[in-house]
Amino acid sequence: MGRLSFSLYLERRILFPTQSFGNQRYRFLRFSILIIIIMIPLILSLMFAEGMIDGITQKYILLQDGHIQIFNSEMILEPGEDASIIDDRIYSIDYVVSGYGIMFQKDSNQEVYIKGVNTSYFNEKRRSEFSLTEELPLESSNRSVARVYISQTQKDLLDVSLGDNVALVTIPGDNVQRLMPKLATVAGIYESGYNKIDESLIFMDIQNALALFDTSAVRSELIVDSSGADDAGKIIDAVNEYTHTVNRWATYDQFNRSIYDNFITSRQVILLVFIIILLVAGVYIANIAHEIVEDSKQSIAMLKVLGATNRQMIFSYFATIMTVTVISMTIGIASGLLLSLRLTSILTLLKQSTFSGLTYYLLDFELSIPVTDILIIAVTLLSVASIFTIITLRRIISISPLEVLQQD
Repeated sequence: MGRLSFSLYLERRILFPTQSFGNQRYRFLRFSILIIIIMIPLILSLMFAEGMIDGITQKYILLQDGHIQIFNSEMILEPGEDASIIDDRIYSIDYVVSGYGIMFQKDSNQEVYIKGVNTSYFNEKRRSEFSLTEELPLESSNRSVARVYISQTQKDLLDVSLGDNVALVTIPGDNVQRLMPKLATVAGIYESGYNKIDESLIFMDIQNALALFDTSAVRSELIVDSSGADDAGKIIDAVNEYTHTVNRWATYDQFNRSIYDNFITSRQVILLVFIIILLVAGVYIANIAHEIVEDSKQSIAMLKVLGATNRQMIFSYFATIMTVTVISMTIGIASGLLLSLRLTSILTLLKQSTFSGLTYYLLDFELSIPVTDILIIAVTLLSVASIFTIITLRRIISISPLEVLQQD
C-alpha cells in the first residue's frame, strides 16, 4: 500500500471509526456542532455590526456631510443642475450653509444643527435615507419667518406640530459672531431612524439661513458614486477645472473625524473580540485532537508496529480534524448567512418596540455580506486550529508500541 493510499485509509478509519470507538464518534459530533454553533452567532453579529456602521455612515454622508465638502462661498452649480457635466461620478452638488443654534418652544428648548438648503437638496438618494412629512415647501419668499424641517424626535421633545412656529437663536462661534434670533414655521417633519442625527439636525430654507451665518459657513456638498468615493482628488481636479479656481476641500471622514474614527475603532474591537473567541475555539479543537489520540493509542501502537511512520499518522489525524473543521465552519457560515435573511424582519420588530435602549441604535439598514471580514474569521480559525492541533498531535511521537502492548 502506497503512502498516499495508507494515509487515506487511516483518515477514513479516524473519521468513521468502528463500533468499539463510540466515544470518538461522539467527540467528532460534539466538535462539529460546537464549531457550527460558534460560527452562526459570529456571522450574525458581524453582519449586524457592519450593516449598522455602514448604515450610520451613509446617513451622515447623505443627510449631514456629503462625500466631499468644497469650502467656497461661490455657487458651483445652480440648484438642481446636472452635476455629471463636471464628472460622471458626481451625483449632485448642493450649495449649503450650516451652524449651531437653539430651538425654543414654550417651556422646552433643544440645541440644534441648522442646515440651510435648497429644495433640490432632497434628491432621490437623500430621500431614501429618511421619511418626510411635508406640509409646506421649504423655500419661501418670506424673509421674516423661515421654514424648517424638524425631526420626529424634536417634535415630541418640543411638543409642536406641522404649521406651528418655533424660535431659533444662533450660537456664536467660528461662523457667527453674535446671537441671531429667528422665527420659523415647522414646514415638515422627518425621521432618519438614527437618534443621534434626529436629535440635532434641522433643515432651513437657504435664504433665511444665509442671513444667520457668515460666509465661512457656506460650502458645496458633493454626493458621488461608489467609484468616486475613493478617488476624491481627481473629482476635485475636475471641479477646479470647471470653476477655474483651486478650492479648499475635505472628505466626509475628515469633516467629522471623531465620528468616523469611532466607527473604525468599533470595527477593530469587534474583530478583536471575534478573534479571541476563535482562539478559544482553536484550543478546544486541539483538546478534541488530544482526546482522539488518547482514545486511539492502541491503534496508533499497532500501526507503528505495522510500519506506519509518525509523520504519516500526524498528517492523517491532522487532515481528518481539519476536514471536519472546514466542513463545520462552512455549514456554520452558510447557516449564519441564511439566518441573516430574517434579520431585517427582527430589526423591524425591535424598531417598533418601546424599549428605550434601542433608540441609540440604527435598526433600519440594508444588510450586505462582509466578504473580507468573513474570510479573516475563517482564516483565523483555521490558522489557530492548525497550530494548536499540530502541537497536540506531536503526542503521537511519544507513543511507544511496546509500552502500550505491555499495558494491554
